[in-house]
Amino acid sequence: MLDFVDKFKNELVGIQNTLNELLGIKTFLESIKKLISFFDLFFTIVPPEVILLFIFCALILILVNNISPTTPRINITLAVGIFSVIWLYVNHIFTGEYKFLRVFYTSLYVLIPAYAVEISRFGYKQVYNIRQKSKKPENPEDLIPHMREINQGYYQFLNAQADYKNSPLDLKKTLQALKASIETLEQKL
Repeated sequence: MLDFVDKFKNELVGIQNTLNELLGIKTFLESIKKLISFFDLFFTIVPPEVILLFIFCALILILVNNISPTTPRINITLAVGIFSVIWLYVNHIFTGEYKFLRVFYTSLYVLIPAYAVEISRFGYKQVYNIRQKSKKPENPEDLIPHMREINQGYYQFLNAQADYKNSPLDLKKTLQALKASIETLEQKL
């Protein structure tokens, strides 16, 4: 009777171990399914060619940057161009067609971030130039009297500074007049 109880107890422990292993496998399979669904979603947003582009462009960049390390943006453009040509050729071999738009779309994933700073600087300069052109006075000769007024106010300020001990209030008045004439010129600009 005791042998039967021991065997039954051992069988229950074996079943419990089997269930634990199965549950471990179950959680492992669930994590695999989550990982697969993540990559499925990721590759619907980002084409798989982008991963290949990053890998091969990194390898090509290592070679090209050894030749000319002073031009990194040109080097990355060259690497993307080389990869694009190779990808078009390999794709043509296997599918028999050229997918220019797909390769162009893939290369934009690397080129847009590489040139984003330069594009934003160029855009900022263009907007700044347009704003400055709109602020320019219509007739530059209108500014000459204001510039003369600033010049005269500056010389009066220098004279008042030299005569500061005799009349300190004159220094303050000439400084305020100089500030006022500078502000009027700034408003005209």
